[in-house]
Amino acid sequence: MEYVDESKRTFVGNIGLALILTISGICQPWLIKGLGDWKTFSWILYCQFAIVIIAPWIMPESSRWLMSMGKTDRAVKIMKDIAKINKKEVSDESINAFKQLCEQEKINTRENNASILDLFKHPTVRKNTCLVIFLFMMVSLVFDASVRNVENLDFSIYMSFMISTGLELPADLLSIVGLTHVGRRWSGSLSLGLTGICMLIAIPLKGYPTAANFFALCGRFWATYGMNTALQYTIEVMPTSLRGTGTALASIMSMLSQMASPYIVFSSVIHPDLPFILIGCIGVFSAIPVIFLPETAGVTLPDTVEDAKTYGINDNIFWMPLCGENNRHKKNDKKIESYVMTSSKNPAYNPE
Repeated sequence: MEYVDESKRTFVGNIGLALILTISGICQPWLIKGLGDWKTFSWILYCQFAIVIIAPWIMPESSRWLMSMGKTDRAVKIMKDIAKINKKEVSDESINAFKQLCEQEKINTRENNASILDLFKHPTVRKNTCLVIFLFMMVSLVFDASVRNVENLDFSIYMSFMISTGLELPADLLSIVGLTHVGRRWSGSLSLGLTGICMLIAIPLKGYPTAANFFALCGRFWATYGMNTALQYTIEVMPTSLRGTGTALASIMSMLSQMASPYIVFSSVIHPDLPFILIGCIGVFSAIPVIFLPETAGVTLPDTVEDAKTYGINDNIFWMPLCGENNRHKKNDKKIESYVMTSSKNPAYNPE
């Protein structure tokens, strides 16, 4: 996603998931039913992961990361290869300017010596880090719980699993449109809220299985939308110098939250409505904090912790990309103006 234009990040981040996850998910229940053996199914399912060992030889390393590490030659080679693929000519002046930028980034990195603790030192960076981790945790929890919850529906588990995974494609395609026009912040909040509302609506309709199943699967649809949002949002909020570390931390925390999903689903032994109540309440209440994240649609990703200190600080909380760029920022915000004007990175800065 770092190598594509900011207007294409949403498409690139979601189209592969939309197509491949849908196809594989639709096939899985019928494959296991045909095999009749979970061990054989597991061998077929997990042996595919051996393919990932070829990834380092196919995918280019992040030039942003190489720059921050001072690995100039590798970064230049990758940029030349990309230019060749795109049939573009890169002048020697551009290459020299890029090398100088790499050297400057190397100096800045040595001076800053960023560590994972830097994600929690500055108030703005700490707020954004905690909120995006919270988003990833809650979305992962309701997503995993909604997937497992198909066994609590009055419906064939093979058919319900196929339909619920078939919803991946429209949900992923809608997320491409939604993340572009509604934005990341409101996409994350609305998807969580709508997941919860749909699950709660399914409860009084239990006497009408078709209607109850419909709203439960709608909740699954919005959980998928939310998962796509969280995956992209986490990458875009973390600064480049700590993007790998920060994203890994968010992923670990999301896995911890998923440990609760089996207990939510199996709470049906206490009361058949309890899984729907729990998923619904988690979705609705966790939608509120997400709206305080910065909007990352259409902006350059932060490279350093210093960049992250002002990331989204001037955002209008109710803004969406469809409202137009003119309304994106708060009017007469003294906080951001004061920071920018007193920053030594600002060419207009004069300490006298």
